[in-house]
Amino acid sequence: MSYGKKCNLVFIRKVGNRLHELEERYKDLPTQKRAEEINKELLHDFCVDERQIRRWKTIVETADSLENTKADIDVRQQIVKATRPTALYEIARLPKEKQVEVAQKVVTEKLTTRQTKALVQKALGKDQFTPQLYNVWNFSSCDPRFGDEHFEGRIPGQIVQNVLYYFTCEGDLVVDPMAGSGTTLDVCKTMNRKSLCYDVVPIRSEIKEHDIRQGYPLEAQDCTLVFLDPPYLNMVFDHFTNIDKFYCFIKKLAQDTHTVLKQNGYVAFLIEDMTEKGKHCLSGESYRIFRDLGFECVDHVSCPLSTEQFNAQQVEKAKKNKHLLGRNRDLYIFRKQING
Repeated sequence: MSYGKKCNLVFIRKVGNRLHELEERYKDLPTQKRAEEINKELLHDFCVDERQIRRWKTIVETADSLENTKADIDVRQQIVKATRPTALYEIARLPKEKQVEVAQKVVTEKLTTRQTKALVQKALGKDQFTPQLYNVWNFSSCDPRFGDEHFEGRIPGQIVQNVLYYFTCEGDLVVDPMAGSGTTLDVCKTMNRKSLCYDVVPIRSEIKEHDIRQGYPLEAQDCTLVFLDPPYLNMVFDHFTNIDKFYCFIKKLAQDTHTVLKQNGYVAFLIEDMTEKGKHCLSGESYRIFRDLGFECVDHVSCPLSTEQFNAQQVEKAKKNKHLLGRNRDLYIFRKQING
């Protein structure tokens, strides 16, 4: 049996009570041994890993904290009962004096988990944008305000934020022809840029259905910047019979992008090399294609991925075979030259 993210607070409290019992039982053991025994028992009882257990413990502690505040007892009980466990986990990041205020807002306005995350970010003062000063943009997580959190392959909106900060101005038109989770769309809203976002299978109403392999829609003509984050791994294996056909796709994409951009307009091209399913230098080949078509490369930024995406088995296999696992991701900023 597996208990997922949708567990209610009653069940999570049950886990918390069991955790307390085990902590008492093994309190005389050395710290590491005590943790091992407790985790073994909890895994046996509830089929969850240590990370989930810690998350649940935080949720229970936050619920207890809310119930022990000076607010009216009916208000406290209503807040805890109505607030989802996932929202409680986010609220736990706040100072205790702010938790009730935010929890009440979550309940009364029926905020989603994503909206709760954004509210917590704002309460913590972390919604203020600070541009990156160096050409390595390493973001450990995605800003919850940008993109659908359930979309596979969602990129940190902070990457798009920095691109727009350095290469566009308020009111400029930004185009994303492979919009995916809608990250570019959301960032443009917060930074007062106009946007046109497309995808073959849109998951949001603001994203228009369009296949970029057919070129850009006319409404995208004379845009200031195009953000390109091709879903290259799926495209290579699902749509193309070999890697050369993928490069043909990139060449046509670059040609069409050159046509749709205004003079001195920019392309932000985000790409990662393939290392797990054959070794292909997608980054280097794509760079060459854009340069051959007359684009000038004005910046090159490293946007590394997290190493946590590899499991222990993959890591051990890489060690055994002396194989480098790929976590580097390149962001090229190309400019359409005046006479290009």
